[in-house]
Amino acid sequence: TYQQVVDPIKGHTQFVTSVEFSKDGTLLASGSHDDNIMITKVPSFKRDEILRGGSRGHRSGITALAFNPDSTILASGSQDTDVRLWDVSGSFARTTNILKGHTGPVMAVAFSPSGSIIASGCDMFSLSQDPANTLMLWDVKTGVNLLMRNMSAVSALAFSPDGGTLAVAVMAERVKLIDMTSPDFPVVGSYGTDVRGSRDYFSLAFSPDGKMLAVGRRHIIDMYELNYSS
Repeated sequence: TYQQVVDPIKGHTQFVTSVEFSKDGTLLASGSHDDNIMITKVPSFKRDEILRGGSRGHRSGITALAFNPDSTILASGSQDTDVRLWDVSGSFARTTNILKGHTGPVMAVAFSPSGSIIASGCDMFSLSQDPANTLMLWDVKTGVNLLMRNMSAVSALAFSPDGGTLAVAVMAERVKLIDMTSPDFPVVGSYGTDVRGSRDYFSLAFSPDGKMLAVGRRHIIDMYELNYSS
């Protein structure tokens, strides 16, 4: 059996859309449609800080969060189309970079296992919109853009444990595998169903050995053994 170990954590004023533990287990970040990010200390679960939207933060609801491997940087994606990087290593979090270029709400952010690259994927504001810059890669240290690729709406991202592959869930299409070891980041494989209406992918996860990929879609979890053949 399971039980609630602490009282509910309060502070947001609208739907909480994202929750993420830091890799070292000392912080819990939460994002909400109230445009704010809340940082909570673990294990006390006392609210530590609110990174408020507006002039110093996101201008619309938070849609995605991710900590880097050493738990010093928090990445946030928003409906305002920006990706923000926050330094959370000190007493107070501060924005270190604002990554711009997406043309729709940012739905997914993910750090590479080395922490040197961050991937971000966005939705489109309308079905008639051209799918521009829906997948982007960035150098975390410099903020330099490494890749801008046009796909359909990107709903989920996952790096393989060795960092050599990035899985990209492309709504209404397939899950595509990006070779992160090549300078031009080519697509080296794709997985998914060809049944129309069943290609809505919502989540991705690699197995710890990197040999299998789990894909969550409508009512189903698909499991793929990775051989990188399209």
